[in-house]
Amino acid sequence: MQQKVPGITVARAEQGYVMYKQKCSGCHRLHAASERTIAQWDTILIKMLPKAKVHDEATQGLITDYLHALSK
Repeated sequence: MQQKVPGITVARAEQGYVMYKQKCSGCHRLHAASERTIAQWDTILIKMLPKAKVHDEATQGLITDYLHALSK
């Protein structure tokens, strides 16, 4: 995880997963973070975070860090 998101902690990754699950599972199944690359997640998040009504930067950062840290 540290190679992809320097400074990330296990606690932050866990918080990111909780937010990802809470904000994204209401409309579709959750995709494993390892299904996509960082670039692919970035493309998806630009579109999906507003749809999920995730507007605050703190929550966006948690979700993004979680997905990036465990991406392929």
